[in-house]
Amino acid sequence: MICIKETHPNDQTVLISVEGKLDRDSLPTLKKVCKHHLTSDEKQAVIVQLDKLQGLSLEAKKYLKQIGNKVQLTEVPDFLAMELFAP
Repeated sequence: MICIKETHPNDQTVLISVEGKLDRDSLPTLKKVCKHHLTSDEKQAVIVQLDKLQGLSLEAKKYLKQIGNKVQLTEVPDFLAMELFAP
C-alpha cells in the first residue's frame, strides 16, 4: 500500500511525500502526480520526499533514477541512496 501526499509549501514549490511500498501497482500514481507538475505551465520546483518509503520494485527504482535530474529527491533511505546516486 502506498500513500502519496502533495503539499505546496510555497508558490514556487510542490512537495510530494511517498509513504509505503512503491511497486507496479502504485508506481503509476506517482508517475501521474510527477508528470502533472513537470509538464505544468506553473514551472514549480518538484521535491519528492522518500523518508517513509518502505520498499520498492526494480521498475520504481529505474523511474526514480530517471526523474532524478528533473526533481529533487530528498530524505532518501540508505537502502536506496547508493543505487540512485552512484556514478
